Amino acid sequence: MLIIFLIILIIILLVILWQLISGIRHIISDLNYINNHSTNASVTINNSNKLLNRLVISINQQIDFSREMNQKRLSDDEQIRNTMTNLTHDIKTPLAVASGYTQLLEQSATKDQKTKLDRISINLTSIDKYLATMMDFNILNERRINFTPTDTNISELLTNSLLSFYDTFENSQITPVINIAENQYLLTDATLLTRVFQNLFGNVAKYGSKTVYVLLESETKDSVKIILKNRVSDPSIAMKMTTLMDRYKTTKPQTSQGLGLQITSSILKQLNSSISTKWLSSSNEFEVVLNLQSVTRVPDDSLQK
Repeated sequence: MLIIFLIILIIILLVILWQLISGIRHIISDLNYINNHSTNASVTINNSNKLLNRLVISINQQIDFSREMNQKRLSDDEQIRNTMTNLTHDIKTPLAVASGYTQLLEQSATKDQKTKLDRISINLTSIDKYLATMMDFNILNERRINFTPTDTNISELLTNSLLSFYDTFENSQITPVINIAENQYLLTDATLLTRVFQNLFGNVAKYGSKTVYVLLESETKDSVKIILKNRVSDPSIAMKMTTLMDRYKTTKPQTSQGLGLQITSSILKQLNSSISTKWLSSSNEFEVVLNLQSVTRVPDDSLQK
């Protein structure tokens, strides 16, 4: 009789153990799916074990709380983006008016007045550059939400961006030396990558001199390397720029190359790519290397939760 009781007890314990193991495996499977997909699903249970049911209820409560916090964060981020966009546009109009009045006053100003107006004009130009940087930052945040990778001809995109700076380089007496491999395609966001090229060529036009070397070569089927190298007019700026890739700051109050490079680095990170800089003291040149790769998936930041 005792043996029969022990056998029944062991069977009951084995059933309970099997329920626990099976239920935990099921919970883990559900959690893995929820963690790796954009879904409103909840954790379920495949048996009637009361302990596991209480565990599932607690887990789902925590999941619901996390989703609510995530929705609040997205809403707050959207409000911040809208505020920044409105601010930049609201400031842009009176800034343009102020610049226009300054130019009109300069036409009839005395020598002393012209000196003061020149200072005002420089400060207005500086503010305009910071506004442009803020707008770039807004574009970056918007593209995190609306990320659209397409099959893009990098060779053509780089060439067109370079051509758009032809007059600017000519006025700055900078001669491009180009070696661009033809028809190099990557799966990427063309809008974001264009902003990267414009930012870098803008820095070349602003701080470069004499010659800029532009090289594009294939690395693998899904990656290319772009090298920009040019002599800079102020070596101290180039040497400082090499240390600015991970910091939101500028080398001087009136410049914004540090923030511009940081935004460029952020964009490339989103595009599964990277940027590195090097100061070549022997030739007095500043080198920028872009390692571009195809996007394998849409970044997590772009998923609508």
